Order: sequence, then structure tokens, then C-alpha cells
Amino acid sequence: MPAQMISVLIPVYNRKVVSLVTSLRNQAVKLPAETEIVVLDDGSSKPFRTENALILEMEGVRYVELPENTGRAAARNRLADEAVHDRLLFIDGDAVIGRESFLEEYVSHSDEQTVVCGGLAYFHQPPEDPSELLRYRVGVSRECLPASVRRTRPYGSFLSSNFMIPAKLFHRIRFDERMKGYGHEDTLFGFRLKQENILVRHIDNPVIHGNPETNREYLGKALEAAGNLVKAWGFTGYDPDFVQEVKLLRSAVGLRRLGMSFPVRKMVSLLREPAMRNLTGPHPHLVFFDLLKLDACLEALHVAKRNTAG
Repeated sequence: MPAQMISVLIPVYNRKVVSLVTSLRNQAVKLPAETEIVVLDDGSSKPFRTENALILEMEGVRYVELPENTGRAAARNRLADEAVHDRLLFIDGDAVIGRESFLEEYVSHSDEQTVVCGGLAYFHQPPEDPSELLRYRVGVSRECLPASVRRTRPYGSFLSSNFMIPAKLFHRIRFDERMKGYGHEDTLFGFRLKQENILVRHIDNPVIHGNPETNREYLGKALEAAGNLVKAWGFTGYDPDFVQEVKLLRSAVGLRRLGMSFPVRKMVSLLREPAMRNLTGPHPHLVFFDLLKLDACLEALHVAKRNTAG
């Protein structure tokens, strides 16, 4: 096998990453592969930039600061442009590396034609603060999927928080910088991989989600993501195959076709107040979470249809 060269790429926005970079650097120096670590700060506030600048002192690490936030898609593209090696390993800035063989595992699965996805995990113990339980419950029940499950839907299970891709394949696709705000730029990227017939291999090599969020914060992001999902579909030219990759969109489109959008949204409007109280409280139930996301998706579909018609 020819010598491999890996660029570990970490987009950061208002996160402290010294510990993450230190973990990765400690592993990188033991690898036979030549490795660089590139951290891109996407317009974080000054306290985060000041602390993260400590990584400038680490050998084999580059730190790039952008003056203002460009968004999740654009930041990842910029990182790929900064990289000098032929394998790009993207890791989110809020990740925690949970195993000593993390980088070694990626090296063992690397080839020139395949995207490798390691997966996501959460800490075994839920957060002590009950106001931070919603993200944890969603993550544990829906995001922490073993590779055997993810392989049944290889493109729909793609997550941008932890994956490796040959640079030449990345630059064929790139993240769509029209995707602004929070959510589903990775869903669209996964669909582009499918359209290009690029092989996606899922392995059990997760990073741990290490960013606690209040229930209210996460709920706001999840509802924004539901709207972003419809935008992503629009960027495919409303390809029907895209709908089949995402359960939320499939449900919302199905309800619209059955003429059930208005009655469902009416029902959700009656439940909204108690649902919000529940989801922002100490005992969030995911049935309310799903209803509010469905409502947000139906609203985005309504707006998209109106704008297209207009």
C-alpha cells in the first residue's frame, strides 16, 4: 500500500478545541501516515479565538481564522481548499475522541474510491442538568447507530461530523454553499454522493458528541433544520429520490399529497403550547419533538410552493 497522507479538518464556531486537537495530535504522531491538522475558526467570538490560538504552538497544526461566520457548508469547503494531503478527515469542533486507535482505524479503511463514515456516539451518562436532556435523548435514540444499521441506508445515514473522503472525490461534489443556517447540508452532500455513485463505507469508529445544549437551544436548531431540509430538496430540483432518503421529508410530502397538511398543522397548533412546555422542561417526550418538526417542514413546503408558483 502506498504511503498515505491525511489532512484532519476541524471547523469551529464558538467552541473550545484545544483538548480535541491535542487528542488528535497525540495519535497522529504515532501513525505511519503523514498527517496535518487544520482548524478553521468560522468567525467565533474573541474569547474562543483567544483560547483556541494556543494550538498555534503545536507542531503539525495549522489554525486559520475567518473574520466573520460563513456557514457550515462554506467552512468545510474552505478547509478542503486549505488541505495539502490526499485524504480529508472531517471532524466537528464539538467532538470528543473516545478511543486511542481513532486515526489508525481510519487509515486502515482508506482507499482512493471510498468515503468512510465513522459514526456518532454520546456519553453513557445523561447530562446532570435536566434542561439539557432533549439533545441527549434524540442523539441516543436516533443518531448513535452502529455501522450494521447505517449500512442499510448508506447515503441517508451520512453525517458530516466524522467522515473521511479522498480529496479528488470531495472536489467533485463539495458542500453546497447555498445552504445557510443550521442543518442538512450533510444530507444534501450524502445525496450528491449517491448521484455520483461514490461508494460510502460505514464503520464503527465514532466520535462522541461533546456539546451540551439546553432543550430550548436544541429545539430551535431542530426546527430551523426542518426548514433547511426543504431548501436542500429545492437545490436538487425537487428530485423525488431525495425525498426517499429522509423520513421527515417523506412524511411531510406524503401528507401534502393526501391533502392532510392543513388538518395536521391545525392539530399541531392546538398542541404547540403544551408541546413547547414539555420539550423545554425536564422530561421531554420525543413525540412532541417529532410533531413540531413535522409542522416546521410542512410550513417550509407551503412557503416553497408559494414562492415557486409566484
